[in-house]
Amino acid sequence: MDVGAYLKDALAVLLEVRPANPHLFLLAYFQWASHPESLEGLAWYLLKACPRTRDCFQDHLHTAYTCLKGKSEAASHQACEGLLQSLAAPLPITQQQHLLRRLRAVSDEGGRVGFRDFCEVVEECILQLDTDPVLHIPWKGVSVPNSGANTPP
Repeated sequence: MDVGAYLKDALAVLLEVRPANPHLFLLAYFQWASHPESLEGLAWYLLKACPRTRDCFQDHLHTAYTCLKGKSEAASHQACEGLLQSLAAPLPITQQQHLLRRLRAVSDEGGRVGFRDFCEVVEECILQLDTDPVLHIPWKGVSVPNSGANTPP
């Protein structure tokens, strides 16, 4: 995909989502675009791109799961766990461990996670992030892990 196509896609998503901080949103988008082979990165970007309260969140949740599962019937536990660890990083360690235990509990014998189970665990994580009064999570904008974008101004 050429730069023009990425720019067009970024602007289309930006207009749909209308994040509070469009600069962080575009930073996250182009960071993902520079490493598109990272399916976990794409899934993370999709889940952070739209607040849980917006209609686009359910579409992004489905697309994130589809990215993680690839051509398989279900997403692997490892891929879901990597995404969940990235999403839950700002939470206290006890909450992170609880979410990871829930994910392990819903994985089948083959190490796969079904779509509904994936949705329940990810939505629980995001709900905890949204409702924790101590955390400063820029859900109305998009942050990029390990970039310093999560620090409050």
